[in-house]
Amino acid sequence: MSYYNIDFLIAAMIILLLILYHFLRQRRAKDLNNQVFLLFAVLGTMDVAAELLSNYCITSYNSELGMTAWFSTTIFYLFQALLPYTLIFYVHTLHDHNVISIKKC
Repeated sequence: MSYYNIDFLIAAMIILLLILYHFLRQRRAKDLNNQVFLLFAVLGTMDVAAELLSNYCITSYNSELGMTAWFSTTIFYLFQALLPYTLIFYVHTLHDHNVISIKKC
């Protein structure tokens, strides 16, 4: 019997939910940078949730969860593929809108 350690996934989910909670509670401008960061945070949270669900379905030894395991694993892999593109898009928006500033000494 193999056991998959999900402790890091649970910790990641808690941290991501705390970040989302604090980000959504703050007053902030409705600019592109905040929208892209929110997209990245939600995508990361959904990625961890999909991984938790797929790991549960795979390790549950329940043959009735086969289709659910297939679907949740596919969704998880799609999120994994989208995360690097979202990061690149976020850095691109920061660069294009001059949010990154170099302080002069």
